[in-house]
Amino acid sequence: MSGSAVDSILVLLCSLFTMAALAVSMLRNGDIFSPLKIYILFNVFFYLDVYIGAYATEVVLIYLSQCFMLFVISYVEPKRVVASFEKLGSVSKGKVVSIIWMVSFFSIFNQLLIIFEMGGIFNYINNISLRVEYFRGKGYVLILNNWISIMSVVYLSFLLNVGCAKKSDRMLYFIHFVVFVCIALLSGSRSFLLMTVLVQIVIYHYCKKNISVMRSVGFIALFLFIAAFLGGVRNSVDVSDDGFKFKTGDAGYYNLAHFKYGLTPLEIVFDVKGKELLYGETYISLITNFIPRSIFPGKLDTGGVAFTKIYTGNQWGGLSNLATGSVTEAIINFGYFWGILIGLALLFVFYILGFYLYSRLKFLGNSNHAYMIVIIYIYFLLAFARYSYSEFSYTFYHVILNVLVPLFIVWGGTRVTFFRAFKRMQ
Repeated sequence: MSGSAVDSILVLLCSLFTMAALAVSMLRNGDIFSPLKIYILFNVFFYLDVYIGAYATEVVLIYLSQCFMLFVISYVEPKRVVASFEKLGSVSKGKVVSIIWMVSFFSIFNQLLIIFEMGGIFNYINNISLRVEYFRGKGYVLILNNWISIMSVVYLSFLLNVGCAKKSDRMLYFIHFVVFVCIALLSGSRSFLLMTVLVQIVIYHYCKKNISVMRSVGFIALFLFIAAFLGGVRNSVDVSDDGFKFKTGDAGYYNLAHFKYGLTPLEIVFDVKGKELLYGETYISLITNFIPRSIFPGKLDTGGVAFTKIYTGNQWGGLSNLATGSVTEAIINFGYFWGILIGLALLFVFYILGFYLYSRLKFLGNSNHAYMIVIIYIYFLLAFARYSYSEFSYTFYHVILNVLVPLFIVWGGTRVTFFRAFKRMQ
């Protein structure tokens, strides 16, 4: 049997295991946003090109292992959770909304400052592809920019649970959402916008009204279109002479690279061999990432940065880096045999942890801060789902600084008033 025939059979098995896992999940758990369905969505979306393009047998086998893992754990996915959230009583609506706008102001001011530093809006848009170089050593800039996305999520979750949102409340939220969308589009990152909207859809599903299967399929199709379109626009737009135009000679206005995000690093790591192993350094970088580069210039590289430097010869000169995915990151640390085992094992552990967090949702109803806890659950679930194509440090660093820290600020602000703080100082 030829190699291409074997690969075709392996790809067919991938599709069969995926469909079987989805079928079992639908039978066991009718929740359209249950953990396994989110895992399957990410495992298909970011590896979709495996069903279309030609890949090495090793790459297909890794993907088949992930599909088989999803099929196996589909039998232990928790039953459907119906979280009965009580309407908030003791939390001040005015205080929470004020804190949300205050935190958001830092993002808005930060974005305006970036545009000013880069010579105006046209210069900013024209050089958006150089944003990695611009933000080098300025991690705080990215963190502040990202905070408006989590504030948009908190805003929606709070209004859905407050029980008395007026027309003026909804209008203020809409204004906030429009500002967030503008900053998200200016960021040049598709995930900045699309992941936040996905979180808001899931929050609406749990806190307000269940979303039907047909509507969820429509949302997924829309996301696919927007992701491809925004990627194409980002790569094709040119701004000069105070005007917009599209670069000529491009294949089109749609970028489909996200359909192979999980496959590209596997291709490279199996093609480029004989590199020195990192023995866990990329995982430890989660800790060193919190130290500013001005204090610790030699801090450890994250998985994507190290992988791009070592396995592509720093192809883009630091202007861009490839994510590794769980298996590739483990391979560059521990070699092929142990790397594959460790990468799949870590993915399995995170998938099961997502199941556990999901099973705890039903206990949130009596908490005044349930509207925050459900956000934490969703972001951790998405972190576990994206880990298969992302990397360890970046995935959880993002959750800590861009989700947990701003949520803590809002939570702390609702518990301390300026009057009480002033009395304590005296």
